[in-house]
Amino acid sequence: AEEAESEVELPVSTDLLDVTDANFEEMVGDHEALVLAPRYPWCTRCQQQDKAFVEAARVLSDEPGVGLAIVDVREEKVLGRRFQAACSCRVLLFKGDEPTSDPY
Repeated sequence: AEEAESEVELPVSTDLLDVTDANFEEMVGDHEALVLAPRYPWCTRCQQQDKAFVEAARVLSDEPGVGLAIVDVREEKVLGRRFQAACSCRVLLFKGDEPTSDPY
């Protein structure tokens, strides 16, 4: 099962931002609002929500100041720990002018 889990990939879209632990603070600061979806790709509930999330990113791609990102917490372990990512299929909202320690 672990091998199968490692082969599952997150959705890819040019409308999604590439957020990593290294650029997280900068990405939040560059946007009025950043919506982050920390994910474990093998979660089937997350997979269903991610389809709608990718569509939202497409619709909002022309909105200045708004960014959406799906983060694979297998790869970005620091971000996963920082926001206590669990398979809860939640999204986090960050406002560019507020501290990143307490997302909405």
